[in-house]
Amino acid sequence: MKGRLRAVTGPPEQNAFLGVHAVWFSLSILSFLLFYLRPRPRVALAVLVLMHGGAYLAYYGNLPRTYAVGVSSDRALGVGMALSVADGGSAFDHVQIEFGNLEPLWTFTVAALSGFSASRVPFVYDHMTLLVLALTALGFYWGWSSASPGEDQDAARWRGVLVAAAVLGLSSVGMSADSPSRSFWHGNFVFKPNHALAFGLVGVLSRWPTARRSWVSLGLIQALLIWAFILDWAYVLPGLALAALLEMSRKEAIKRLLAGTAFGLVLGLPYVLHLLRDYSPVGPGEMPDIWRDHMGQRLASPFWWTLDLAPIVLLFILGLAAARSSGAKDNRAFAFLLTGPLVAVCYLVGLQFGFAPEIDEGSAYWRMIAAAGAGYGLWWVASKGDARRRYALAYALILACSFPGYFNPNRHDRYYVKSSQPFAPSVLAVANWIRANTGGDSVLISSEGITLSGLTGRHFLMVRPDQTADRAARDAAESDILTSLDESTVRRAADRYRISHVILDDGLRKKYGESLRGLGNRGWFEPALANSFASILVLKKPTAPR
Repeated sequence: MKGRLRAVTGPPEQNAFLGVHAVWFSLSILSFLLFYLRPRPRVALAVLVLMHGGAYLAYYGNLPRTYAVGVSSDRALGVGMALSVADGGSAFDHVQIEFGNLEPLWTFTVAALSGFSASRVPFVYDHMTLLVLALTALGFYWGWSSASPGEDQDAARWRGVLVAAAVLGLSSVGMSADSPSRSFWHGNFVFKPNHALAFGLVGVLSRWPTARRSWVSLGLIQALLIWAFILDWAYVLPGLALAALLEMSRKEAIKRLLAGTAFGLVLGLPYVLHLLRDYSPVGPGEMPDIWRDHMGQRLASPFWWTLDLAPIVLLFILGLAAARSSGAKDNRAFAFLLTGPLVAVCYLVGLQFGFAPEIDEGSAYWRMIAAAGAGYGLWWVASKGDARRRYALAYALILACSFPGYFNPNRHDRYYVKSSQPFAPSVLAVANWIRANTGGDSVLISSEGITLSGLTGRHFLMVRPDQTADRAARDAAESDILTSLDESTVRRAADRYRISHVILDDGLRKKYGESLRGLGNRGWFEPALANSFASILVLKKPTAPR
């Protein structure tokens, strides 16, 4: 960690990405020439993954600190939980003490790929984007390249390539520069790769031949999807059901789907029960914020789900029609593509009742499916006439219109701009002290717990108190520890949440004001470090009675 917690200087120049865009368009042209002369779909898939991975490294590979830590709560808390697991903590635990982690599979995966070394976690977390880009491309290629009976295998492989290319590149197309949600490529592969971990599994299930494959494998993939991102599993399931109903061997398909889904639910049950503890939409108290996402009202207009995607929606409709055409009759593709508008409609209806689970991710799912349909529509058009050469043209067209070809994070990503600046040395000094002088079982109080958790992996009393059912109790404990002049009151409050340290920062000073006067001089605290960012107070162990 010490190598990561350092101050650096020199933000990137504003024109640094012109070279990236020039390379992207040059490779798009070269790809067309290459595959026009010698159509090779699997090579095209490799080029696709390398181009997107290379664009990410060009944009984000040289940031002086972990991307978005200190700027975004989602990102900082994700890094913090992975740090905690690398230090020996449980993947089921949030950095907010006595609160559940929404994505234990993601957290464990990051820690495991880091070799359970906290010093490697920030690097691995930043480079998980490369993994999810590759898995998404491979998943959709696998799902859409399987040939139907009597279909040319090479044509099926090109279908997989074009759908994968569209999902990665065209899903970010928008007609308005004022969209209330982040672009798909940036928002999901870069900012929230924890959700994008599920996209490859969505691709695998998107054209699943229910009547011809083992229900065990179907159950295993569903279980992985439940653990990776349960909402995507809920979105995909209606498509699997409709596909089973459209199968010629309907009875066999329904039996295998039911058996596979039941098996997947059994394997996913521990995770579901874990979620119900802190995130149940029908539990005691108010509904957790994740079921009333703040993005909801900003996406309440149907415009953001339709006209904003204008060219992609038109191609999606083409793809949907092509899947039911007499030439294709691809019922599995048709069933999967229908889940996109179904999710969009359900969200727009739910918004009218104040119910919006992860609204930005619902929009992202629709964009992913709309792009898949667009890729399928382009493939269907290209399959007419001299198909092999047309596939090359469609592939190059998708690449040329893909998001990395015109994205400039210096102008369009506030997280990138702020991540290009160094942390203040005083912040890093506090973080380094915490890493060096506390353990994984330590619990701290700080109004800067989100940032500090992302730098240290330690647990805090409150980082997202609005999501907890016992917020009042947490507030009371914090108040007692910081303002009470009675040692027994302080220790009872500290024992309730196992508080060991107070990071007295400006946020706490503003919140409690004069009540904090002389806090460091109280006999149960021991001052440890003080600088312009915060003062660290260690809660002494109680003196044993004589």
